[in-house]
Amino acid sequence: MVQTTQGAVRRAFDARLATFNAGGAAIITGGVPYQPQGGVPYITGRVSAFVRAPLGVGASTAHRIDGTYQINVNRPATEGADMADSIAGRVARHFTRGTAIVTETGPVLTVISASEQPEIRAGDWITVPILVVFYGTD
Repeated sequence: MVQTTQGAVRRAFDARLATFNAGGAAIITGGVPYQPQGGVPYITGRVSAFVRAPLGVGASTAHRIDGTYQINVNRPATEGADMADSIAGRVARHFTRGTAIVTETGPVLTVISASEQPEIRAGDWITVPILVVFYGTD
């Protein structure tokens, strides 16, 4: 039995995020170091929660996988919150309920929800987090 790892989950969600039409914004995934460029929007993605737990007591029991993939839409503050919210809404719709995310090890993860969170203002940036909640079994 193949064990699904946090790394396999991250790579699968990163691949899905990479297919989003970001309209010129950089998409940064996989823990790649990135230094924001003044006024250039960017989107980041990472696994922020991951739990793999057995569904039974036997040595070969299946496991349930639960977690959250967090996406941050980062826009220049000069654009205002409406632009950041608009892009975040598009990102959330890219991960609609029921979306199947196939991992490199075989198991399919299913998106339960994708929810925009309140924007965060820091310096010259507005960040809107999106929490993508998922589950699966292996």
